[in-house]
Amino acid sequence: MISLRLYWLERKLEVFNNLFDLPPEKNDLEVVKQELYVSIVNGDLNYANHPVMVGHFKGDGIYSAEKSLDKYLDYKLSERHKLGFYPADIGDSEVTFHKKSKPRGALVVGLGKFEHLTPFLLAKSVEIAVIKYSFFFRDNYDSEENKKAGSSLSTVIIGNSFGGISVEDSISAILMGVHRANRKINKLDIGLRTIEELEFVDYYEDITQQAYQALKNLEHSQNDINIVVKPNRPGIGSKKRISA
Repeated sequence: MISLRLYWLERKLEVFNNLFDLPPEKNDLEVVKQELYVSIVNGDLNYANHPVMVGHFKGDGIYSAEKSLDKYLDYKLSERHKLGFYPADIGDSEVTFHKKSKPRGALVVGLGKFEHLTPFLLAKSVEIAVIKYSFFFRDNYDSEENKKAGSSLSTVIIGNSFGGISVEDSISAILMGVHRANRKINKLDIGLRTIEELEFVDYYEDITQQAYQALKNLEHSQNDINIVVKPNRPGIGSKKRISA
């Protein structure tokens, strides 16, 4: 079922490229499949290993995981939001980075109106955001250590709560967006780094268990995304939800 989700996401994204006369991707078989190492942390965002990708709906305030991330980053997201320089539409994104903060930064992805969000639109916005993320690190940092930070990314399970997208669909969409961004970055060959490690973070135990199972299913299914799932990593601040 998850493999089928990825198939239809890929086909829809190809149709999008054709509609807007974007370069065709007919030479995909010539590109060596890059391994993407994926892990899950059951804990608070403060213990994420990399800059954290979160989504933001158009016309919305800073809430939930985004609010926690804002606090950990000394309210750098709020500064941008108050001035109106903040991602809202599909394809919008904003990167902040500081190697001494915990976590080390944020990648905010525009989600459009919450009632219109679909896995396809999420995948498209993540794809564009990851490419911009790669440009950000290439163009703004000289040291190899900081440039290398652009090859890793943490993420929440975007759209799962307010957006009404299932855990499985969110994970599939995020992975497809990262995969397609990596493929385009490799083809460009202009010194951009691909994402080599992706870390999902959620503090609810049942959500991380669902996410881990979805990733394992993807790892063993036949699809274009070559992921290697690392063992679950317990973090601090995990929570259990009370069953109804």
